[in-house]
Amino acid sequence: MRGLRILRSDTDRRLMSLVGNMLTLYGYGKVDARVEEDDGRLSVEVRTRRGRPDLHVVADLRGKPADLPPGSPFASLKDARRYAGPLPFTFGYEKETHSLIVVRGVRSQWDPQPVNVDVRALAFLESPPFGEAGAILANAFHMRGVPYRWERGVRHQLPEILT
Repeated sequence: MRGLRILRSDTDRRLMSLVGNMLTLYGYGKVDARVEEDDGRLSVEVRTRRGRPDLHVVADLRGKPADLPPGSPFASLKDARRYAGPLPFTFGYEKETHSLIVVRGVRSQWDPQPVNVDVRALAFLESPPFGEAGAILANAFHMRGVPYRWERGVRHQLPEILT
C-alpha cells in the first residue's frame, strides 16, 4: 500500500480539532491560518499557539510550469510528479490494540502543477528530529478544487513480533 503517516494536522476550526481528534489518529491542533491570493501569488501562513509562523510559503502561480528547485534530489519534473500523489492511504498506529489503522482517500481530477515557492518559515521541519536532517525543498505543486472523500478506516492487527 502506498501512502503516508500523518504526523500532524492543523485546522483553524475548533470543532474540527475536537471532532477530528475524537474520530482519527491525525493529531489535530488549532491554529490561526491565513491564505491570500493576490496578483498570481498564493501566500499561506500558519501560526500555532507560540504566535510565530510555523509555516509561511508564497507560491508563484504565474510561472507554470516551474523548474525543480535548486538542489532537488529529483532528476526531472516527471520524476518529482510521481511523488506528488495522490497517495491513496494514510496510516495510524493504535497503541491500545497494537493495530495499524488504514484509511483510503479517494480523489479525482488530480492535476498538480509545478510552481516556484518561497519558503519563509517551516518550523516543523526545522525542529527535532527533522532539523538535523537538513531538509530541502524537493518540489512544489499547486492544486485547486480537488474533489475527495475518505473511506472508513480499516484496522489491521499487527503481529506480536512487532511490539
